[in-house]
Formats: sequence, structure tokens, C-alpha cells
Amino acid sequence: DELVESVGYFPTRKWEKVVMLTLLDAEGGVNLEDFDCGSDSGDFEIAGSLTAHPVAQVWSEMYTAKCSHVGIKYRGGGSSKGAGRVCGVSKSSSVEIGTMSRDWRDSEAVTRNGYYYDCVGSDRYVVQVDVAIEALVVTYKRDSVAEDCIDRLGGLTIDQLRWMYSSFDETQLRQHGWDSRAVMNSDGDPTTHLWSELMNHPDCPATEIKISGISSESTIYDFFTEFVTPSFKDGEELRTGIVTKDEEEELVQFLVENGDGISFYGYTHYELQEDPVWAAKIRN
Repeated sequence: DELVESVGYFPTRKWEKVVMLTLLDAEGGVNLEDFDCGSDSGDFEIAGSLTAHPVAQVWSEMYTAKCSHVGIKYRGGGSSKGAGRVCGVSKSSSVEIGTMSRDWRDSEAVTRNGYYYDCVGSDRYVVQVDVAIEALVVTYKRDSVAEDCIDRLGGLTIDQLRWMYSSFDETQLRQHGWDSRAVMNSDGDPTTHLWSELMNHPDCPATEIKISGISSESTIYDFFTEFVTPSFKDGEELRTGIVTKDEEEELVQFLVENGDGISFYGYTHYELQEDPVWAAKIRN
């Protein structure tokens, strides 16, 4: 990787190297002898969450390396589209595999045992297989109020994020282990969360921090709340006023329209898209 970077290129990602070594039948690749291709030929489609695309891509690359008579196409569309198409109730054609970065909704399917799901609106049933735990990212619009202030701060700390998102006021936060030095210029008003409260500097104006994030149906939401608002057993939760969306694209649009806002969602979406947002550096 260092040699590749030394001549001005970015090294390939680990999974891409594994695929390459597999195709070369070299050490470090995957043994394809146990793959059962079956006798059917043709194409099939995978649709759903963009954040699950890298996993689906690895599967596709590996499978078609051995089973070249089968083509696999990935259509994306979001978790809701993946659920609808794998159940055969979407306006688009049905697919064999749907990818999701959240749990099933009651309006989509009913579980028999947490593994088998009967689709609502069709006679299909599907099998759910958990394949990965997704990382999260905190983002903000490029060339914005948020960027100027966060750059001036050198990134955000967990305590600063907690102050932004927590339902607790500063007194309650201090009682539950929060470091008040995270908000150096607090106005003492629990109804406001201004950029200027983080630092008394022109780059951090007295405008409200508009918070947003992926909806509670995503596992990312659960991880964020447990990590950023840890005193949930004592009533701490995300504060009133947070804007939540089911899809990452909607959160990116929220940030585009609100340069004084921040958001959290799955890291994979950020990595795959050339979005007009930056990821915040999080300092312990």
C-alpha cells in the first residue's frame, strides 16, 4: 500500500484485494471449490439499502468468479425499496435478495421466529440473515456555519455531541458524568443549543444547532443513543426537535438546506456517495 501511495494512487480496499487473489487462485483468496452454482443460468437482482451495497458487491464478485453463467445486478433504492421488492409488493419488479439497514416494519412483514418473515400484501415469505454491524458517521454541510465552527474546534468531542443531542439540561448532564468544559461559552439556557456556546469566536455564531439523524428503525440509531446519551436508564434520550429520516439521502438533503445542522447515519453511505457533506472528526 505504501508503494502504491508513493506514486500517487490510492491502494485498493481489503475486500477488493481478496476478490483479486480469489480470481488468481492465489494465497489470501477464497477457496471456491465448495461453491454450488446450480444448473440455472441467467441474471438475478439485489435491491435495497445503499449502505449494504459493499456486502452485496463482495458476494456478487465471489459468486460470479465461480459461477460465470449467472449475472447479478444491484439496484439500490433504500431499505424500504429492498423490503418491498423482495416481498413482491413494490411497483418495481420483484427481486431475489433485498438488503436492509433497519428492522422490518409491521406494515411490511410479520415474523414467525425472528428469522422467517411472512410478507404483508403477498404470499411470499423471506429469510432474514444478519451479516454485519455498520459503523456510523456524524456529518455536516461543506462550506457552512457548521464546518467553520467544527474546524475551529478541531473536531467534536463525545461530550459536545451529548450536549447537542441529549434531553438532559446541563445540571442533569453534570450529575451523570458530563464534562462541562465541552461547552466553554454556555449561555445557561437549557432551551438553546447554539454554535456560539461551544466557543466564543466569529466562526461559531449564535445560531441554533439543528440536529438530525437516521430514524429509530435503524440499528445505527440504537448505537448512537447508547453511546452518546448513555444514561437512558435514568431517562436520558435524544432531545425534542431532532429531525429523523428513514433514508440517508433525506438526511443529506436536510444538511444541504441547513448549513447550521449536523446529522448521524451509516458510514458506508458517506463513503460511497460524493455528497456535499463532510464527516466530523470525533475526539475522545
